[in-house]
Amino acid sequence: MDERSDMDKSEEVLLPGFRFHPTDEELVGFYLKRKIQQKPLSIELIRQLDIYKYDPWDLPKLASSGEKEWYFYCPRDRKYRNSARPNRVTGAGFWKATGTDRPIYSSEGTKCIGLKKSLVFYKGRAAKGIKTDWMMHEFRLPSLTDPSLPKVPIDKNIPANDAWAICRIFKKPSSMAQRALSHSWGPQSTATIEPDLLSALQSIQASHFAFESSPCSAEVAIPVSRLNSQHYFHEQQQQKPNSSQNGSSYPPE
Repeated sequence: MDERSDMDKSEEVLLPGFRFHPTDEELVGFYLKRKIQQKPLSIELIRQLDIYKYDPWDLPKLASSGEKEWYFYCPRDRKYRNSARPNRVTGAGFWKATGTDRPIYSSEGTKCIGLKKSLVFYKGRAAKGIKTDWMMHEFRLPSLTDPSLPKVPIDKNIPANDAWAICRIFKKPSSMAQRALSHSWGPQSTATIEPDLLSALQSIQASHFAFESSPCSAEVAIPVSRLNSQHYFHEQQQQKPNSSQNGSSYPPE
């Protein structure tokens, strides 16, 4: 009996290396459909949760699985009793829809099997909300009375029930992070390097080379940046002692 119980528990653990990346069609045509038909899976891949009772940054740790995207079965609570508009207000802000609902078609491409809505999370209240990088895709099944439904045939095998939705939560990379990433991986040339940095790099490079010196004295390695200076050569000419015609380095007596 205990052995059988241990086997049942092991089946509830996700397999190592498993990644949950369903397509839009799979989300509405399989997972959401089974949820509404009350046909649960043996493994909980999508947790049932009222996400609007939490702020988006608290949701990843509440999900059953996911690394950069987190999925939830969420009841579509109404904002008002006689309204079809759901309530999307949380403790720290609210979710705001962007654009219109997009239809999700079957593999054949002829029947609408679901609708997809994009939303952005704003901190604060509606009048003075501050946009964040948290985003959500809400998937729901089509309804015959839905005004956003496209004028295409609806798959009759999909139950007309919009009491539940699947919500995909993720955080969009900030624009500053994207610029930093593109700069670090993009091609660089000396023209794009700061002048002070370029001069320092040239000095370091020049220190690895030895310049020719006279037989009687050793010269110190000269940075490349100074070799390009006319002022340096003029300075050296003034410091150079007068030599005799026989090649002596001592001044004539």
